[in-house]
Amino acid sequence: MQLSRSGQLVIVIVFVFSLVVFGVVLWLTTSRFQASTKPPLTSVASIRTSKVKSIKEVVTADVGDMLCIPGFAISTIGAVVVATSDTCPFCRQSKDTLFANLVSSATDRSIPVVFLRERSNDASSTVPPNAKELPVTPSDVGIFYFPTIAVVNSSGVIRKIVHGFVQPERHGSAIAGLFRLDNTLSEPLNGISGSDLSARLSRGEKATLLDVSGKSVPTAPYIGRQETVHIPVGELHLRAKYELQPQELTVVDCRPVGGFLCQQALLVLRSNGFKKSAGLDLPRLRKSPSCPG
Repeated sequence: MQLSRSGQLVIVIVFVFSLVVFGVVLWLTTSRFQASTKPPLTSVASIRTSKVKSIKEVVTADVGDMLCIPGFAISTIGAVVVATSDTCPFCRQSKDTLFANLVSSATDRSIPVVFLRERSNDASSTVPPNAKELPVTPSDVGIFYFPTIAVVNSSGVIRKIVHGFVQPERHGSAIAGLFRLDNTLSEPLNGISGSDLSARLSRGEKATLLDVSGKSVPTAPYIGRQETVHIPVGELHLRAKYELQPQELTVVDCRPVGGFLCQQALLVLRSNGFKKSAGLDLPRLRKSPSCPG
């Protein structure tokens, strides 16, 4: 039986229509599957936001920051502040070794040691017996890494700091390094402004402007016509006494390096007898959350 031409046309139209419907159904099914497996854009944004927030939350106190410890008056020679946590395995390992040796060494130097502890009901104390513990948590003063050992001056400004676990074979050198600047702990670091330095130079006072950034090309404008001596901060302890004059004013340029490296450079200069050292535009102290104002 042969179909008429009109019947053949109807069959072709039905076949083409069926292919179109099948294609549309397949496309819709595939699109829904991809949408269900692909995370929405808002979740990506929230992940990025949470990462930024977590980074901000773990900013911890460091060299140059000021610790204000409620209920504790720091002596004129400074103090050692130890931050520990009962849930920190490194703190438990350090309790009867590093912490105990630190307390003994500080006692020999007549420097007080205080412990700040994050407590846990499910773990024993990580503070050595007979050590002084204050009812203040490390987070109250802006310390979030454990263990942390900080040496502060009479103003509470951190001069030396050690974060994290110290291998047993390095306990002696680590403790010695903490107290290497113990004779200067009570002396605050000096800052100087550009206008003050310019005024001193105009009066004929001799001064050396020191750039410790390690860059040969100046990253900040000169003060008047004052030449700059370039010594990277990592080489300063070796080169300072040979290339600088301890009896003259030595000004560390804090502008290209920021507060941390500037503080380090000033401490190195002071330990090498540069009593007239100062930081140009030395950043203001970052204070712990417990500090007034």
